[in-house]
Amino acid sequence: NPQTPIPNPQSPFITLNSLNIIYIKHVFFDVITYIYNYKMSDKKAIIFMQSYGSMNTKLLLDNSTKNFQNLEIVTLPNETKVDVSSYDIIGFASGIYFWDLGKEIYNHINKLQGLEGKNAFVICTAGSPSDGYPKKPKEAIEKKGGKLVAGFITTGSTKGGITGFIRNMFNMQVRPNKDDFVECEKFIKNTLNGVFDFISLK
Repeated sequence: NPQTPIPNPQSPFITLNSLNIIYIKHVFFDVITYIYNYKMSDKKAIIFMQSYGSMNTKLLLDNSTKNFQNLEIVTLPNETKVDVSSYDIIGFASGIYFWDLGKEIYNHINKLQGLEGKNAFVICTAGSPSDGYPKKPKEAIEKKGGKLVAGFITTGSTKGGITGFIRNMFNMQVRPNKDDFVECEKFIKNTLNGVFDFISLK
């Protein structure tokens, strides 16, 4: 009777087992992720940001936009007139001051050139987040011919001041944190890729 051949360890034909399948899944996921990120990098975007006081909005953007090559951030106030007609999508980011975005956001929307026909998104931080805050500039954006299609808001807290004192007393977590950074980056990726949503993290 013929004997069953013993597999040669040097053979290029390797039998698939559970470890091989797991490895292939990881490689496949990495390739898909690379293609997804490459596709996103082709989008040209700009975010106008107003952040002062505890600087939570700046902290959020600094840690969630590092991987975007074609994303520009302009800090307001900025007297330079900007024509946004060459950008694929326009963003506005602000803390919430007296239940609305900062006034510099609205001042800049009114001065923007080339907003006609553009999609826009809003990113906010607030001590008490509300689902409606990212939608506040909708009318101002539409008056300039743009369309608000997505929004993101998360908790913004600080270690200082009365709010910080209360949070420290009750051992509450300072926000935004790493989880917020990850979620905001995911939101920006999806928005640039045409997947629009309004997200509220509380």
